[in-house]
Amino acid sequence: MSGEVHANLEDLRRLQKAVDTAENEVTEALRKLHRVLQHTDWKGSARRNFEGQLTQATSSVRQTTQRLSALKPILTKEISHLETYLRN
Repeated sequence: MSGEVHANLEDLRRLQKAVDTAENEVTEALRKLHRVLQHTDWKGSARRNFEGQLTQATSSVRQTTQRLSALKPILTKEISHLETYLRN
C-alpha cells in the first residue's frame, strides 16, 4: 500500500458494525410491521390504500438497505488494507 494512511482501524470497525446493525434493524422493523398488519382485523379501501402505500415505502426502504449492504465490502477492504499496513 502506498501513500499515507488517514484512518483509525477501530473507528472503521465501529462504522462497519453500525452499518450492519442499521441494515438489520431496518429489515427487522419492516418484517415486524408486515407481521402486525397481517394480523390486524381491518378490511376495506382504507386498508388497501395503506397496504399499497406500505408496499411503496417498503420498496424504497429495501433499496436503502441494499445501498447500506453495498457499503460493507468497501469498509471490509479498507479495514483489510489498514490491517496489512499496520502489520508492516
